[in-house]
Amino acid sequence: MLPSLEQKGIKLEVRCAHPDVMAQIDRNLIEQVVINFITNATNAVKDKPEPHIILFSGITEEHPYLTVADNGCGISPGIHEKMFIPFFSTKKNGTGIGLSLSREIVKMHHGRLQVQSKEGEGSAFTILF
Repeated sequence: MLPSLEQKGIKLEVRCAHPDVMAQIDRNLIEQVVINFITNATNAVKDKPEPHIILFSGITEEHPYLTVADNGCGISPGIHEKMFIPFFSTKKNGTGIGLSLSREIVKMHHGRLQVQSKEGEGSAFTILF
C-alpha cells in the first residue's frame, strides 16, 4: 500500500518494538484486517495538512499487539457505537463490511479489537493477540 499512500502524500511510519515476538496467525486474514485499517485511516487523514499513519507492533501484558493509528478526523461517539454493525457505512461508496469482518477475523484468532478515537485528532485500531 506504500506507493498509493506516497502518491496521496500520506506519510506511513512503521515501528516494531519487539521484532522477535511471535504470534500464531493466519497471515492472509490478518493482512486483510491491516489493509482495512490502513484504508480507513487513508480516508480519515485525506483532509489533514500533514496526513500521517503509524503501523506499530509490540507486546503488552504478555500479549502481542498490532496497531494502526492516524492523525485523521477521528470517530464521533454516535458512529463509534455503530461502526461494527454489518453493512453500516459512513462512506458514500462503502459496503459496511470491512470493520465487521475485521472484528470476526480477530475473534477467530482469539484476539481482541480495541478502538481509541478522539474526534478531530485521530484514531487507533489495535489487535491484541
